Amino acid sequence: GEATVVDISTNGCKATSLTEVKAGLSLKLSIFLQDQQWPLRIDHAVVRWVDGQTFGLEFTGIRPAQRERLRSMLMKLKA
Repeated sequence: GEATVVDISTNGCKATSLTEVKAGLSLKLSIFLQDQQWPLRIDHAVVRWVDGQTFGLEFTGIRPAQRERLRSMLMKLKA
């Protein structure tokens, strides 16, 4: 399914989707970031909470290079 990320950190994200998800569901993600040619790959994420169409994901399996890429992007956004 597809979702829109509305908040993101190095440990997880909040997203909205028309696709129904349930707490405890395990997912593999490709996150398409602004100004980035390649999607960010998350090998394993777990749905921690659901509130209607909004849900929270914890990134439980992310490769170090991908985590650093995410951290770098977040630092640029704060600057």
